[in-house]
Amino acid sequence: DLTAARARELIEYNSTNGTLIWRPRGVPSFDAQFGGKHCGSLDSEGYLIVRADGRNYKSHRLAWLIEHGEWPNGQIDHINRDKIDNSIKNLRVVSAQENNKNKKNPFWR
Repeated sequence: DLTAARARELIEYNSTNGTLIWRPRGVPSFDAQFGGKHCGSLDSEGYLIVRADGRNYKSHRLAWLIEHGEWPNGQIDHINRDKIDNSIKNLRVVSAQENNKNKKNPFWR
């Protein structure tokens, strides 16, 4: 797995607004295309996915890793149910059962 140190080397995380930005690497081709720009693309479930060191990671898990220095011990719940709001105040570690409770119910208004 990616370490917190390596993630911080590759990505700048703004814990207030939840953005993940590629850090320039001193490689002209990478820096021109990605350096200083937002990381990730949406997957089929609406989560941002970031490819780092040849592996895909969900951006909310990367945000947790960068902020806390370790991978979350459990699932990450987006408290406000906005899958791309990765501000640290919107993320919490929960069990699978707790996470399922916060999924949007189609009958709620």
